[in-house]
Amino acid sequence: MAAENYQEPAPLFDSLPYYDNDLEIHPILREKVQHELAVETQKCQQEVLHPRVPPPVELFVVSRSVTQSQSSQSS
Repeated sequence: MAAENYQEPAPLFDSLPYYDNDLEIHPILREKVQHELAVETQKCQQEVLHPRVPPPVELFVVSRSVTQSQSSQSS
């Protein structure tokens, strides 16, 4: 009967923060990280959008004809 009422204890979670000091321990890593970031940044700047992505939309664009007609109406 005691075996039927047995419940497994809840799992314990480690709540200690993770502190990464690899850059201080291995100084060459900082150089490698900076290089990889530069390479990825250049890739992102050179990438062309997918052909199915629509062109950017210009919101609230006022054409000259609209501004001229409004100015003539207010005169």
